Amino acid sequence: TYAAFLAGVHPDDRPAIAAILGAGASRDDRTRYEVEFRYVGHDTGDVRWLRAYGRIAYDGEAPVRVIGTVQDVTEHRAAADRLRAFADSMPQLAWVAAADGRNEFTNRRWTEYTGMPNTGAERSWLGHVHPDDLGRVLAEWRVASASGRPYEVEYRMRRHDGAWRWFLARGIPQRDARGAVTHWFGTCTDVDEAKRLEQALRANEQSLREADRRKDEFLATLAHELRNPLAPIR
Repeated sequence: TYAAFLAGVHPDDRPAIAAILGAGASRDDRTRYEVEFRYVGHDTGDVRWLRAYGRIAYDGEAPVRVIGTVQDVTEHRAAADRLRAFADSMPQLAWVAAADGRNEFTNRRWTEYTGMPNTGAERSWLGHVHPDDLGRVLAEWRVASASGRPYEVEYRMRRHDGAWRWFLARGIPQRDARGAVTHWFGTCTDVDEAKRLEQALRANEQSLREADRRKDEFLATLAHELRNPLAPIR
């Protein structure tokens, strides 16, 4: 029975299971469902992660039958947890995006820097890009998205306290068996100090060139006057 099934679901996941039937009308198609939950083995007590897909048959507003499949995804979840732990240990801001640029995963460093968790919103990362860099960032993304080549661009990103820092973003596409891009894996590396040093060196180089130009003008003027020393007296 449904009650017997629900009794085996991990207590923390029972609300999610109950919501499938109780709030079905809130979904675009209330007859379809997809959910991951933990189940406790009645004979061993082992906890396994399951992913369930299926359809719900209704009699009016009341659900009367559920037809579907259940897959054990415990190892997959464990691998995902290990990947997340690895990503959270990185000093860079790590991310995974769908083929269209929609956020799917960001690591802890991203949350700490931006002050915002990964919401999965459509390209929510663009909200952290400096307005003066946004056009260039989008142009580079369109080229990479259309060609499937690695993505690389430098831009300023807003920190949670409003400060702007320069980052180097790199993304590598992941492809399916047909060669189509399905995801982008990437990092954003803080290069602010190097970028500001580069800008300072360029400004210093420009100042030196200007000083050198003025020196040449002075020497040319001096040489001209020395060729005719009586000109100033006259």
